[in-house]
Amino acid sequence: MRSLVRPLAGTTRGAYAPAITAAVALVRLAAAWGPHTEITAAALQKIPAQSPIRELLGPEWNGLTSWCWMPDRRRSLAVENGVAFLTDDFLFLPGVPPDVSHTMPSVEATWAPCFRRALDALRMETPWNAARWVGTLLHFVEDTGAPPHAWPRGPHGPMENWVRADKISIADSPLRVLGEDDDSAAAAFLAAMRRYADEAAERGRQIEPLATASNRPGVEAIALVSANESANMAAAVLETLGRLASQPPASAVGELHGRLPVARGPPPPVRPKVMVAGHPWSTVCAPDGRWSLRRLPPGEYELIAALPGCSPLRARANVVAGHDTEVQFESSSAAASRGRLMNPDFSLRWTRPNAPDYWQWQKESWGSEAVPVAPGERIRLLVEWTPHSTASLVVRWRNSYAPTGGRTASEPPIAPGETERELVAPDWATNARLDLLMRPGDPTNAVRRISWMPVP
Repeated sequence: MRSLVRPLAGTTRGAYAPAITAAVALVRLAAAWGPHTEITAAALQKIPAQSPIRELLGPEWNGLTSWCWMPDRRRSLAVENGVAFLTDDFLFLPGVPPDVSHTMPSVEATWAPCFRRALDALRMETPWNAARWVGTLLHFVEDTGAPPHAWPRGPHGPMENWVRADKISIADSPLRVLGEDDDSAAAAFLAAMRRYADEAAERGRQIEPLATASNRPGVEAIALVSANESANMAAAVLETLGRLASQPPASAVGELHGRLPVARGPPPPVRPKVMVAGHPWSTVCAPDGRWSLRRLPPGEYELIAALPGCSPLRARANVVAGHDTEVQFESSSAAASRGRLMNPDFSLRWTRPNAPDYWQWQKESWGSEAVPVAPGERIRLLVEWTPHSTASLVVRWRNSYAPTGGRTASEPPIAPGETERELVAPDWATNARLDLLMRPGDPTNAVRRISWMPVP
């Protein structure tokens, strides 16, 4: 397979790399449709200069060639200008399994909710947030058209990476619009995706024996057809989303806004996130902690804020048609000083009620999101064990913000009976992950709270 790192700012390929730091380098995993960047670039080139989607995303437009890799970067930190965000904040939402496979038929579960979520983001959030949600949708659209994703058998790597990415072009193809209103467009999108997946599966069936026989020219010819069809589908989705999102609301709407504290770096502080209880709406704060949600139907809402180091904050707000209402979260003024671990008491369960947000079950442990650290930094780790807990906690230092790769080192396990330990980050570490090793079950069966506190 080709290089595992996709080019970004400072290592660009053409004009489609976003202006962000190299710390956001995207990782190509073993089961990834190789030319995501080039497929997305071909789709962007197809969109007319005056298209609504270009105006809605503004300076974030070209960044889609990076954010189309988002679902392959679960549990990653991305750093821009000294401030970090969690990629999972643009992957997990109510109704979508957190560990969904990117192959058929599992990937079909992402189509409808991610289409609706990208449309909501374009209408309700900043271009920065919307671009990342659109990138997530593009990834699942493009993966559906990858031969080994639609036909998941045979040598996966050659079937999706033996393609001439420099030949991908849809300049001579018509630009489709899937519908003129939300419901008809969503229905047409699902129907088009099913046809597109069936056609990709047939090409996968043709490619399998060629890849098995190492007939690279034969694979490349068919894979290029799939790549171009992926670009056509991505372009149709982009044009449709832009037209729908630019339409005025059918009824009167209101807006909410506020500001949450953001810690100072180094290391890079993580942006807080605001969620709407009972809805799939959320938004990640700007580097200064400001946030807003536009075009909300009038009514009362419960809002939840996730900040590093503290339990979720809650507030109630009444949206009034034609008004912009400021929201104040309880205890938000002290939240920035409580540590760095997301959802430290496992109580935030906006995505799914039976598992904590920002933690992922991995065979024998609950794994945390990446926690940023400064090289040589002293950390006080506090653990509140439950009575009779048989679990253990392992800290793994890492020097890569990506989900895999890079240098790693583990601390000796922390077991029940030990409630506090002072750690020193290696001089090469940029982040750490915590693994709570335990029997299958809810993490609160073993631990009440874990605190990761920098020592002044």
